[in-house]
Amino acid sequence: MVSSCLCDSICKNKTDRDFNLWNSEKNNLKFLDIGIMCDNADQVFSLVIPSSKKLTIKDLTDNIKGDIRNSIFNCYVNMQTIGSYEILKKENHDEESFLLSPIKPKQEFSPTNDSELVTVEIKVKKVNKEDIDGIEVKRKYLRFRIEKFDISKFLITQDSDSKIFESSFIRSKIIDFRVNDYRILTSDKIQEYKLDDYSYKKIHFFYMTDALETISMNNDICNVRFLELNIWNDYLGKNRKQDILVYHMKDESKSNSSFLIKSQQEKTSVSHLFFYAGVVIYLALLANFVFSFIPLRSGLTKINWSVFWITTVLFLIIPLLIFIFLRKKKK
Repeated sequence: MVSSCLCDSICKNKTDRDFNLWNSEKNNLKFLDIGIMCDNADQVFSLVIPSSKKLTIKDLTDNIKGDIRNSIFNCYVNMQTIGSYEILKKENHDEESFLLSPIKPKQEFSPTNDSELVTVEIKVKKVNKEDIDGIEVKRKYLRFRIEKFDISKFLITQDSDSKIFESSFIRSKIIDFRVNDYRILTSDKIQEYKLDDYSYKKIHFFYMTDALETISMNNDICNVRFLELNIWNDYLGKNRKQDILVYHMKDESKSNSSFLIKSQQEKTSVSHLFFYAGVVIYLALLANFVFSFIPLRSGLTKINWSVFWITTVLFLIIPLLIFIFLRKKKK
């Protein structure tokens, strides 16, 4: 069972979080993108991420160009460039303008103290209005990618004992994505990460997966759409081979959330094909063995003892191989 969650330290001022989990096998997209809307102030965001390997953090503010801005913020966004700063404003919205705030281009973080936890620190500095022609901006937006994200820490794959005989080409999995989950964290960790209730305005969770994957969600409200074809290629840094569906859920005014996703996906298994081929061969041998003792029109056939012993050995070996195969699949 999964017993991991992503821990996100809470700053004094309320913020919005976007967690974008990319899990498309057909397009080879497996990473986590995080967006943070926060106050324009000096602050540090700490993320504690379950992982046994080194993680790379990549800044994505340069990827938010052109029409991709409208898709990310789900509205038409005007952008004004002043020096090295970019100020965005959502058209026909009461929200104030905000800055795109880049972080260091690329950073690497390793697990601490031989644990399976990686602590990522994102430092954000206040931008004074003198640096942007006297314009006062109170909010800023960060967006970065956690490359080599270990989704297995949030993934459960559990097959039934009869999978080999029914639904052999359907793979079932459960993704249990948790943020600051008190039911997993110990009391000392809650204090260490300075978790507090109602510190977020909103937590958005986006799950991007292959279009043919069958999904069921635990949230009552879930929006689903196809990922737009052309505008996301530059953001992803590659052209997609297959369609992707986006599942969107959200929580409001909370500091901890959990999002449960159950999915089924058809996938051809070479081992299962060999298994079925072995069963067919076994049945053919059995038929030949039985018919070797059945009288023909010309009378009772003479038993070929070499064929008899060969088929007898095969009858013993093939069930043994099938038994070993089933045992390994069960484990």
